[in-house]
Amino acid sequence: MRVQGIIFDMDGLMFDTERIGYFLWKKAGEEFGINLTEDIFLETIGVNIQKTKEILEKYFVKEHPFEEIYKRKIKLTEEYIEKNGVPLKEGLLDLLQFLEGKHLKKAVATSTERKNTEYLLEKAKIEEKFDTIVCGDEIPKSKPEPDIFLYTAQKLNVYPKECIVLEDSDAGILAARRANMIPILIPDFKKPSSETMEIAYKVFNSLKEVKDFLEKILE
Repeated sequence: MRVQGIIFDMDGLMFDTERIGYFLWKKAGEEFGINLTEDIFLETIGVNIQKTKEILEKYFVKEHPFEEIYKRKIKLTEEYIEKNGVPLKEGLLDLLQFLEGKHLKKAVATSTERKNTEYLLEKAKIEEKFDTIVCGDEIPKSKPEPDIFLYTAQKLNVYPKECIVLEDSDAGILAARRANMIPILIPDFKKPSSETMEIAYKVFNSLKEVKDFLEKILE
């Protein structure tokens, strides 16, 4: 296997933020009279904010002020992070250090918006570890379309087939497969579908296991 680039998702992959995200989305919705259930929230995992809005509007009348609810959720998130810090996934820092030693190109390709992505990466003190960062509000088509990964590979100047994608969501794994990349699944808050399990190149329980695997294939 020839590998030139590693592409990281962010929420649920590098940061343990999806469980927190559900709690804060739910809290923000309740302030506006909306009951955001876990099943509804799970539909939004892995997609950009435009797609999230479409999903929520399937269940709640469009008169609900989505933008105001979203702003409130972001405010709650910032308050949480300022108080508790960014919750890093097990093995993240060791994996990044290992990849630096291999001189591979590294990128973040996340459905989260640029402003919020940079905020989390800066707070986690890992923004400088990546060669490029591509965010959901910069790509018209959300995952599971492959656009964000193809654009990321272009920015890294590597062939898609030589990119490993680390993802936790169904949408992300399908997008990576459609981009002709090597999708590795590390499940998080949402249990992956059987279809996702089948198309993933490998499935691991943590980024520590990913590092152990890469140590073997990148010798």
